[in-house]
Formats: sequence, C-alpha cells, structure tokens
Amino acid sequence: MAKMPAMLPPAKERSPWPPIDFKKKKRVTSADNWWTLQKEFDRGDVWDIIVYNFDTRDAGEVNWYLNNKLGCTLVTADRDNFRFGFGHPKDPTKEVPGPAGRAITLYIPHKKWTQPTPTDGKLKQQLIRVIRGVSGMDLTVGDLSVSGSEFDTVARKIAANEITVRHDPKLPVHAAYTPAADLGLPPNLMQFKFALASTSEERALMVHEAVHAALDVRRDAVSVAETEGLAFVAHSLAILRTLGPSAGPLATGESGTALDDKILELAWDIAITIDGGGTASDKEVERLHNAIDLHDLYKGKPAPRYDGV
Repeated sequence: MAKMPAMLPPAKERSPWPPIDFKKKKRVTSADNWWTLQKEFDRGDVWDIIVYNFDTRDAGEVNWYLNNKLGCTLVTADRDNFRFGFGHPKDPTKEVPGPAGRAITLYIPHKKWTQPTPTDGKLKQQLIRVIRGVSGMDLTVGDLSVSGSEFDTVARKIAANEITVRHDPKLPVHAAYTPAADLGLPPNLMQFKFALASTSEERALMVHEAVHAALDVRRDAVSVAETEGLAFVAHSLAILRTLGPSAGPLATGESGTALDDKILELAWDIAITIDGGGTASDKEVERLHNAIDLHDLYKGKPAPRYDGV
C-alpha cells in the first residue's frame, strides 16, 4: 500500500470548531500553502494560522485536522503531509476537482491574536499555585462576597484551560480579566504584564483577577465599583496575610495618581477589618466604591459581562 501522511487524532479537539472569533474566512485552494498565507496576512510566524485553526504544533495532528475537519485529500509529493485540495483516490498526489459545492475554508485570526508561549505555561502554573494558596480566604465587601472554595474553583478552571492565561508585555495595565471573547482573544482570558510574579504585590494582583473570574463563574450582575471594590480588598488581604499589617497598602496602582492611593488605602483599611474578624461598615464600602467610580480607569466603564466560564 502506498505511503500516506501520518495522522494523529488530538487528545482534545480544538473547541469551538470552527473558530468563532476569526477576522476572516479564507477559501483556500492548492495554490495556497501556509507560507503564502503567512505573507498574505502578515503573520509573524508561519505557525500562527495553523495554531489558531487547530490549536497544535504537532505535524500528525495538523494532518488529522486537514483531512478530518477541512476535508483535504490532496497530499504532498513525498506523501508526508496533506495539502489544500482534493487528491485522486488512486494517486492522492494528483489533484482532481472537488465535489460539487465543496470548498476548503480556513479561519484567519485578528492581528492581536498571538500563539500561546512557554512563558504562558509557566505563568499559568504559578497562578494556579497562588490562587490555591488563598483557598481558605473568605471575604465580604458590602453586598458582594467571594469564598475560598470559589478561589479553588477558579484554580481548577485554569488548570482545565477553561480560563486562558497569557503574558502580554504590551498590556496597558498590570493585569486584566476579560470574560467575553474580543477580536481574536478567547473568552475567560486572564492576562498579566509580567511574565512571572516576583513580588508580593504581583502575586496579590493574581488574587485580584481571580476575584473577577470567580464572579464570572457565578454569572454575577454587578457594577464596576462592586467588582473592583471586592477585588481590591482581596488584593490587599493577600498582601496583609503574606507580609503582615506593617506592610501597608503596597498594591501598585495603575496610574500613579492620588486617586490610586486613595483606592488602595480604603481597600487596605477594609482588609485590616476583615482580617481581624470584623465587617466593613456601609460608609467604608461607599467611600471605596466612590473612589473607584471617580478613577479615570473605571469612570464610565460599562458593567462587566460575567456570562459564565
């Protein structure tokens, strides 16, 4: 029997299939290949479009997707790989017209989409450890609360890749959690400007974003002030329980303004109260929420779309 491309069914198929957050559908023919597509769409790496479509860099898995998902039966001259097109049943290196109405379609990502990197994997593992480290931390700020078991749930969802973790040195803020898909970025995305957390402040930022993820898991309908208020207090409580009360509100603000300092000071005071077994007063919570509402980063920002993980 003539040699055919080796195919390896992926342990976990790309989901969703086909991609839903693409920039463009591209009908491909035998005149196209991964290198022509790289040039056409100005991608930095020839693997970009492959990984976006198939979520793998394994050649056997790529062959499986080309054959099973795209319907390619045309093979390269050395028969090592499938290529775009339809091959003759007796000699698949020879192209034949495709079945009537049958086309081969690839999906092109938005420019801001990038491949996962080894750094993302290391950051993910550190994030899981940090969040599991606060799985005994329960806190309530006003009408909103988060429990230690919910932090543990977030850690499990990160481990299961239901929440995506990425390092983005160009991120305009220190950290961010985005619940909904946006221009090629996946839903339930946790991003950090730093590659690995090297300080207590950066590890506390991981706890901060885990609060947003926990509220997303619950599908909470909350205001920006409510969700950020709870996250800032969790952030402060994580520092307090790591470094002690003498540390003060070390958490890094986003803009270096006096209003940053005000939010961090108010959150720190509430964290001190909670750590001592108390409950923040309505007045303290109101002052924190007001400071958040006045901050340029949050002022006028729509409520988060927490739609489940």
